Amino acid sequence: MKSVYRLANISLALAFTGTVASYPFRHTITGGLIQAACEAALVGGMADWFAVTALFRHPGIPLRPISRRMQIISASPRRPCF
Repeated sequence: MKSVYRLANISLALAFTGTVASYPFRHTITGGLIQAACEAALVGGMADWFAVTALFRHPGIPLRPISRRMQIISASPRRPCF
């Protein structure tokens, strides 16, 4: 399971690095396409991370309206989720 987390972190780091590295070339067609693809990968990866975190564990976000809706799927299968 650690290798999956490591692969996910490496993927997010590569998407961020690609976004930053392609910024000076954004005015060309190729640079714009690379930057758009890296930005989409970064936003999609962050959205997936937040969704999985919200479903399975409490991330420790101190905002009250958000934090009480976290950990939707409980650790105990006999306990109701909501």
